[in-house]
Amino acid sequence: MAELSCEKSMYLMKMPVAFSAETFQDINEKLDIIEKAQGPKVLIVTSKHPRLFSGGLDLKEIQKKGLDYALALYDGILKLSARFLQIGFPTIAAINGPCFGAGFLLALAMDYRLSVPSAKFAMREINLGMPLTPKGCAIFKAKLNPKMYRNILIGGKSLSAGEGKDEGFIDEIVEKSELIIKSKELAETLADLGNKNEVYSCVKSSMYHDPIKVISSDDNLHEYCLKILKNNFNPKL
Repeated sequence: MAELSCEKSMYLMKMPVAFSAETFQDINEKLDIIEKAQGPKVLIVTSKHPRLFSGGLDLKEIQKKGLDYALALYDGILKLSARFLQIGFPTIAAINGPCFGAGFLLALAMDYRLSVPSAKFAMREINLGMPLTPKGCAIFKAKLNPKMYRNILIGGKSLSAGEGKDEGFIDEIVEKSELIIKSKELAETLADLGNKNEVYSCVKSSMYHDPIKVISSDDNLHEYCLKILKNNFNPKL
């Protein structure tokens, strides 16, 4: 489960490196706690693992539980990412290592991203024969420039933290020993915005109206891509 601590107006959440159904429920419950808190607030999200931010969905659980569970997890990461896109306080991803799949998606859904130099970013689905649906692509389209969007999703390209900063989705690269310190320094400058939660949420919802709408809507192409995913599903991946 995720660990949540609070120092003044700053919340620090340490996530497991793999997302299960229980993980999504736990993170959502912790977000509920933060949303109900009065006054300024800001959330920093990092990993419980010392060298890995996220490996994505829990493949061990998927191997044991099969396709329906995999689809449920896919739905879970989409809904959680959409929640981050419009949540009413600032969010910072403190990326302490490799950031893959669903973890990459969630990091992009946050407002700011600080990264250690050694971090890598990738979506390996194209290499595994697993298509992303329009809902899965929506946040990448909103947060990445067109060339990087193409190279990551259909080129299967892995990016370094330096490339991420050059392309604009990493705000700052800091050494591992400084990652949380620098994240807290940034958080201090943002916390008051979390006191205007309705306004902050409204502006974010307007900024990311398109991906939020795509994720929340029914779409024939989404269902078609899920059909292709089912046909190519390999629990041993």
